[in-house]
Formats: sequence, C-alpha cells, structure tokens
Amino acid sequence: MTAPVKIAITGLGFTHSMLPGYLACPDTTLTLLHDIDEARAKKISEECGGVPWTTDFAQLLKCDADIVEIGTPNHLHAEQAAACMQAGKHVLIEKPLASSVPECRAIAEAAKATGRRVGVNMTLLNMPFHHSLRAMHAKGLFGQIGNLRIRLAHRGPLKRTDGNHWRFKKSNIGGGSFMQLGIHPMNCALWIAADAIERVSCFAKNLYCQHSLEGEDTLVASAELKSGALMALESAYNSVGSCMAIYGTEGHAVVENGAMWLEAKEAYKDEWLEYPGPDRKPGETVFYAPDSKLVAREKSKGSAQFPHTQHLAFARAVRDGAPFEMDAEAGLRDVACIQAMYRAAEERRIVDVKELLA
Repeated sequence: MTAPVKIAITGLGFTHSMLPGYLACPDTTLTLLHDIDEARAKKISEECGGVPWTTDFAQLLKCDADIVEIGTPNHLHAEQAAACMQAGKHVLIEKPLASSVPECRAIAEAAKATGRRVGVNMTLLNMPFHHSLRAMHAKGLFGQIGNLRIRLAHRGPLKRTDGNHWRFKKSNIGGGSFMQLGIHPMNCALWIAADAIERVSCFAKNLYCQHSLEGEDTLVASAELKSGALMALESAYNSVGSCMAIYGTEGHAVVENGAMWLEAKEAYKDEWLEYPGPDRKPGETVFYAPDSKLVAREKSKGSAQFPHTQHLAFARAVRDGAPFEMDAEAGLRDVACIQAMYRAAEERRIVDVKELLA
C-alpha cells in the first residue's frame, strides 16, 4: 500500500477550506499547519484533530512534508515557493501563481533548478460539470467555437470601511478585481475550450471603491484567441453576478449564478452530467437549475471522492509522477494575460500577450 502524501499548509485563511478534503482523503495526511496568526493556527489545529502547528516559517521548511500548499498573500508566493522547493518540497499555490510575470518566472526557474513540482490551485476545476463541458467540447458537440464570455463579481470592497485587508492592496496582489476574481472563469473557460488568449484590449477603473481598494473595481476586456475566436471578460468589486459562456456553431453552454443552459448537436452522458435528458432531443437548449440532480452539484465542493479536486489531484500527481495541467507555465500564462489587460487599459491600445512574455 502506497504511503499517504504528506501535506503542510502555510496561510490558513482561504486554504482552511481545503482541510476537510485532505483529512477525508486516504491519499493524503496533514503534517503541519503554519500561519503568522498564532490564535488562528491553534484553533484550526484543534478543529483538525490536533495537527501540529507553528508560526515559524523556518519550521515549515524543516518539516517532512512532501508538498507545501501556499495560501499566503500573492506578493509572498515567489519567495516562499522558492524556499520550499529549495528545501526539497513540491508546492501547490493558491491562484494566482504570483503577483507579476517576473515573480512567476522566478517560481518556474526555481522548479527547474530543484526538480520540484509546482501546481496552481484553480478551484473552478473542482466542479465536475466543468470537466463534462470540456469533454463535450473535445468531442465536437458544440461545433466550432466563435465566442467565449466570462464574468465574476462581488461587493466585498464596496462594503468595507477601510482598505486594510491585504487582498485590496495593489502592491500585495498585483492588480484589482480581475487578478483576484476574473482569473477564475478566464482560466476555466480557456481550459474548457482548449484555447489561449493572444491579444487584448481593455478598460479598467476604480469607480466606487476608492475608500478600500487600490486596484480596479471594474474591468471589461476583449480578447482574440489562438483559434481566432473572440472572448469578452469582466470582473467587478462593485456589483454581483457570475457567468461563463461558450458559444459554438452547433451548441452552447452558459453557466450563470449556479444554473446552466446547454445545447449540443448530440446526446452526452457521464457520471456528472446528462444531455439532453429524458424527453428531449439533441439540439434543444436544456436548463439545469442550481439544485439539478443532473449537474450533481453536491459533488462540486472539493470532495475527496471527486478525482479532479485540484489540491488532491496535485498530491496524486506528485505521488504518481503524473502530469498536472495547472503547472507553473499555466500560472505564468494567466498572469501574463492579466498584466496585458492592465497594460492595454493604461496605454489605451491593443496588447499582445507575447509582450509580457518576451
């Protein structure tokens, strides 16, 4: 029997939500929790049945973990990831890979120098029906893709009375709403469509969150993809609503606020999704409500049983020497696309992503 992969975690804010999956998965074991907040580290340790904890990063580097999951502020990722890899550990980094292209490159170079693996935890890939949509596209069930559209927004900074949180400081995150929010559906839609952004135009403003936010609270961008398809991208911190849509010559998929509309030229069924379903014909648009059993949304929460839950999939990939798609190069590409948007907005011109990667 293969020994469980040993996991250490630094930064127990958002990554706190990953702990149940690690604890429930027979392939992983938690070996150390690290946070600069002693009270938080102690409390979460108790919730996890007494997993050892520390506030000393040096102790994290000395522990016997195979993988360190990094959930600290974006601007710390490069330095911490390099230190962990130099200490012989693989790293899984909460998106984005880092706050700038040079920092992303530094992580990729450290991985090559040390022979360690890097993964980026893109949580929309935890959702089973996104994998179903990718399989449908790979089978040609949407025809040729012409347009993609994404949006993610919430009012967190709008409701804050100050800008003290690290997530709202441009120097910490490398941007504003798109770096923190829009990166999720952008990455997922491009992954489903097996495509890549080549050129972008963009407008970005801070309209209503100057009191709490250094970056943009509203961004709208247009992109030309490698395939020739076009993509519309939005993010906001001053409104709500989410959307990811893929439109093809013979079908489309629209996921909006938890519901889905789906049309395809042929029937499709897997463990997670069925189209067109009973009493339907291929070519019809089928609506899946947020609580639809056909979408199996109860398995979208980072379940230890779902094989593609990202933090657990990375652990298995390290154990088995298997590929992991969201690696350092994928993370670098995402950040380069976003920085191209910011440059396009600042300079009022179309920007080729290659400019950021040169």
